[in-house]
Amino acid sequence: MLSEAFLTSPYDEKNTRRVASSVVMVRPLDFGFNPSTAVDNDFQKPAQGQSLASLALDEFENFVGQLRQEGVRVDVFDPPAPDLPDAVFPNNWLSTHPDGRVALYPMMAENRRLERNPLILDFLKGACEVSEVLDFSGFETHRQFLEGTGSLVFDIRFRRVYAAISSRTHKTLVVLVSRLLGYEPVIFETRHPGTGRPLYHTNVMLSVAPECVVWIPDTVPDPGSRSELEAFLGAEGRKVVALPLSALDCFGANVLILKGNEGPTLWASQGAQPVLEAHLPPDLPRRFVPLSTLEQVGGGSLRCMVCENFLTFR
Repeated sequence: MLSEAFLTSPYDEKNTRRVASSVVMVRPLDFGFNPSTAVDNDFQKPAQGQSLASLALDEFENFVGQLRQEGVRVDVFDPPAPDLPDAVFPNNWLSTHPDGRVALYPMMAENRRLERNPLILDFLKGACEVSEVLDFSGFETHRQFLEGTGSLVFDIRFRRVYAAISSRTHKTLVVLVSRLLGYEPVIFETRHPGTGRPLYHTNVMLSVAPECVVWIPDTVPDPGSRSELEAFLGAEGRKVVALPLSALDCFGANVLILKGNEGPTLWASQGAQPVLEAHLPPDLPRRFVPLSTLEQVGGGSLRCMVCENFLTFR
C-alpha cells in the first residue's frame, strides 16, 4: 500500500521545462510487421520483405538528421536484443519528467517487453540528474498494461494526464501513475470509426503542448466526455486544433512539439501535412517528415518514435 506522502509530486512552474529540447530514440534495426501487436492496432498493415528494415532505417535516420539540424539534441541507441520489430517506439516503455523522475511501463505484447534497454537507463543516470526510477513493469504479471506516452498524454502546464482506455491502457494504472507523478487523470473512451474498437493508444488522437493542442474529437463517442475534454484542453485560451475524423488514418494528431533553434516547433508525419496545414495556426513553426514505412507496417507515427528527455543534463 502506497502512503499518501508518495502520491504527490512537487511542481515549481517557474523552473519546470514544459517543452523538451532533447530526445531519446532507438534505431529500427529489425523492423517489421509484429503480429502480436496487430491484434488491437487497427493501423498496422501486414507486409514482408528484406527491404522493410532498410526503408524504415532510412526514414529514421532522415528524421534524426532533421531534428539535429533544427537544434534538438538526439541520443540514439540500438535495440537491446535482435528480433524486436517495434523497438523504434521507445516511448511505450520509458518516460522522463522535469522533476528528475524516470518511469518504466508494463507493455501488453510479450516480445515488446524485451525492448526495455538498461543501456538507456545507464545513460540517463550518468548524463542527467535522475532522482528516482519508478518501475511499473511488474504489473505485466497481472495483465495490467500502460504503454508510456502512447497511453498517457501529459499536460505539464495544467498538470493533467489524458488517457483513453484500451487493452493497453488500464484504468487503475492510469490513476496510480498519474497520482504518483503529480497529475490529475482525465480518463475517457474512444472508438475507431472503421472497427468500433477502442483506439489502441491515446496519442493517435491527441497531442498536448503548453500553448497548443491537436486532437480528433470525433473519436470520442460520448458527448459529455467530449465536452469535458474540450473545456480542459482549451483552458486559459490555449489554442485547440480540432481535426476531422479522416485525420486519424494519416496520424494527423500524432504530433510532437520540441524546442530547437526556432523555439517550439511542431513535428509531424509528411502524410499528415495536408490536413494539418489546413488547420494549424499560421504562426506555429512546423516540420514534416516522411515516415510511410514505419506508419504502415508498425502502426505508429512520429510521436511514437520519440521519448522526450525532460531531465537536466549534468
